[in-house]
Amino acid sequence: MLKKLLKIEKKIFRKIQQTINIVLRPIGLSLVTNAERSLFTLHEYKKPDGSFNYQEYKDIQEAGNLKKIAKVAVQKSTIVEICDFLKSRIEKPEFGLCHGTRRGMEQLWFSQNLDCEVLGTEISKSATDFPNTVQWDFHEKNDDWLGRADFVYSNSFDHSYDPQKSLNAWLDQLKIGGFVFIEHNSSHVPEKSTAMDPFGAVLIAMPYLLHQWAPERFVMAPTLIPSSKDGTEVNVFCLKRIT
Repeated sequence: MLKKLLKIEKKIFRKIQQTINIVLRPIGLSLVTNAERSLFTLHEYKKPDGSFNYQEYKDIQEAGNLKKIAKVAVQKSTIVEICDFLKSRIEKPEFGLCHGTRRGMEQLWFSQNLDCEVLGTEISKSATDFPNTVQWDFHEKNDDWLGRADFVYSNSFDHSYDPQKSLNAWLDQLKIGGFVFIEHNSSHVPEKSTAMDPFGAVLIAMPYLLHQWAPERFVMAPTLIPSSKDGTEVNVFCLKRIT
């Protein structure tokens, strides 16, 4: 997966440089990219033989979740803004999913604002401690959810060991015309990628990455930019499933 990311990164660098240089060239300037700074990265979990160590990933995610169990990362105002977006595009949402929910506040706020059934998933065993939350790895498909959801939301994309796999699993859960909402912020950068937060990407790279990982499966609506309580820039990428 990391090798694929590096190839995509080179393409992004090249496209960004070409686009900016079109603007700069008439005034005699050009952009020289800083090759030392990555646009995105992915932490790898490996056994001694080099194969994927899923158990290590799961154990780290569960331990990290339990350590932060009292904290709520998502802001209610962000969920309300997404609900307003949905109401303007889907007359009566019936079912939604939220992935990586820890305490389950996301599904509560969505349910209250949309008056529909919303389930949350959490990889940790703590999932059963919170209402409308099931213990589930969001990378995996669930036959009960295929083609059923009007929307899927997550602010845990940075916790994915394989972003392409999770993105396509989430798209599969949607009805045609449903939306995936991926919340990503300016603190989820490559330099801060860890075993707990394996995926790091600068905001400007996200639309290109998403299209590379699920080509011709969605169209992107205007990005929502909600306010942030800690000063980070928050983007909610809105992907409408078309196939």
